[in-house]
Amino acid sequence: MLISQHILQLHEDDQDNEPISVSNHWIRKKITELFDFNSTDWSSRYGHFADMTFEEELELYELLELDADGEVDPDFDPATQEILLN
Repeated sequence: MLISQHILQLHEDDQDNEPISVSNHWIRKKITELFDFNSTDWSSRYGHFADMTFEEELELYELLELDADGEVDPDFDPATQEILLN
C-alpha cells in the first residue's frame, strides 16, 4: 500500500511543477501484520552474530586495549617501546 501510494504521488508530481499534497492519513496496523514472526529468515541470517562466546569477547577487548596509552607490549625491545611511547 505504501509503495502504491508513492507511485501515485510520483505520477501526480510529474504533471506540473507544483509540490504534491501529502496526506497525514495513517492506517493503524498491528505489528504482527507488518512482520511475520513465524518466519525464521532474520533469525537464521543474524543469529550467528549473537553466538560470540565470552572468551571471544574478552579477546576482542584485549585486542582493542593493545594500543591504549601507557600499555607496554612485552614483545618490543626497550628502544622500540621508547619510540612508540614518545
